[in-house]
Amino acid sequence: MANPKVHEKAAKSVAKTCEKLSKKGKADVSLAEHVVIPIGDEVTSGESMGQFLKSNIPFMKGSLRIDTIQLFKFNSTCGEFYIGHPWSGKYSLHPETFGVFGGRLPETLVLGRSAMGSWGFGQWEDVSGRTDTLLPEAAETTDFRIKPEIVWDPYVGTGQQVKLKWGIAAIPFDPERFFLTVQRIPIPKFLSFVDSFTQFLEADTVTSIKGNGETCFPFLPKSIFVLPQLYPDMIAKATFPSGKAEAEDID
Repeated sequence: MANPKVHEKAAKSVAKTCEKLSKKGKADVSLAEHVVIPIGDEVTSGESMGQFLKSNIPFMKGSLRIDTIQLFKFNSTCGEFYIGHPWSGKYSLHPETFGVFGGRLPETLVLGRSAMGSWGFGQWEDVSGRTDTLLPEAAETTDFRIKPEIVWDPYVGTGQQVKLKWGIAAIPFDPERFFLTVQRIPIPKFLSFVDSFTQFLEADTVTSIKGNGETCFPFLPKSIFVLPQLYPDMIAKATFPSGKAEAEDID
């Protein structure tokens, strides 16, 4: 686990950011609370260094194991939402911003990595990865300004890069709400997307889609460590792919 001073510094930085956003009128948001949650055994400096060296060997990848999630809770005009900030020892990994918002979502919708990789803006897909079904096609014809904001190959605390497989995921919570999670995005951009996505769900092209309404995750987000405590009803009925979300591959 990182030194507590590292977490405290991160918390002060987030609180200061919220104050600046509110004062400048960019977002009406406030930090309600934050907590540091241990995940498994502590990552040692030796373990991190070994993975860092491995990532520098041609055709090989290192893997940074998550040992802490720093969870921030916010209040905003869109409702409450969270940022889950994972750490691997003293190294910061990229955060996920997520929350549950009002609106009927017919089925899971994902902005996945396109063939263009970091040169592209991603592509809308259904839970099986198809782009030619009704909901992804409706999303693709909508001008979501958030798409260019997704950084598909972000750097983490070690100075190494991570290649994201997904940038945005919207998943049915119940018939009147949806769970939304976005990787590595500024708070104002996230709140703006919540507004535009809610409007998207009210369009005729979306309301006419029956969908299956299933709470189906096509991947394991790093926020999976805290979702059972925050949304137990959702997790109880949700389906997930096999595998673990305990590490981040680095190049």
